[in-house]
Amino acid sequence: MEEYKIKVKVRPVDGIPIWNCPSFTCELYVIRGRSVVFSKEDNAKVKKIDDNTIKIIVNEEDSLKIGYGIVKMKMTADIPDADFDDGKRTEILDNIWTGVVIR
Repeated sequence: MEEYKIKVKVRPVDGIPIWNCPSFTCELYVIRGRSVVFSKEDNAKVKKIDDNTIKIIVNEEDSLKIGYGIVKMKMTADIPDADFDDGKRTEILDNIWTGVVIR
């Protein structure tokens, strides 16, 4: 097993770059129910490349949890929005193809 580095470029949501969002999570999976979730706060595994691009480092333990096959991602981000009571809304991008295959 090896370490995988997944680079993800996300277009700004309402003009806000992904790295400027208060929080976001990236769920990596091959099939639903077997996944690993990484968050912006996980500095050891989620790295900023630029405001719109992140790198996720998937170690051997994580890849065993994800399973074998084509890795997809679900990204959830909190976007500041004054129209919501708590001042933020949640945006979800799902079924993002990462280009990584775990074998």
